Formats: sequence, structure tokens, C-alpha cells
Amino acid sequence: MPGDCLFRGFKLGQWVTVQRSSWDSLRADRRERLVALPGWAVSVRDAWWEGGYAQLQRYADENSHACPAQRNTLSYNSIS
Repeated sequence: MPGDCLFRGFKLGQWVTVQRSSWDSLRADRRERLVALPGWAVSVRDAWWEGGYAQLQRYADENSHACPAQRNTLSYNSIS
């Protein structure tokens, strides 16, 4: 989520950034509530990795291998 994301006038992106950056000092009950939210990720990098892995898994399911050509620009639409 971009840091400048506004949701109904609330600086939600800024709030999320603060929660992630202060993760280790958050109370346990607050960490549990955040983790329970669908799609929550403490680490943006980890979330990006998981998204990439999910795409590779879909590719492998459709192509029977997990080695796409580096110069191939295929466009797959997700139907879910």
C-alpha cells in the first residue's frame, strides 16, 4: 500500500507504514489482529515474493514446468 494512500479521508497508507515499522514493539494483541486480516504482510518484500511465487505456480500449472523464458512477455489473466 502506498504511504500516501487515503481511505475516506484517513491517511491509511501512513498508518500501515507505522504499524510495519514498529512491528517489534507493537503489543501482541495488535499484531494478532493485523495478522488476522486477509492479505496483511509485515514485510512488503515478503508480500511481493509471495505474489511472484503464486504467479510462478499458476504458470507451472498451465505449462507443466516452472521455467518461463526470460524474454517472453506472456500475458495471463487471472480468473478467480
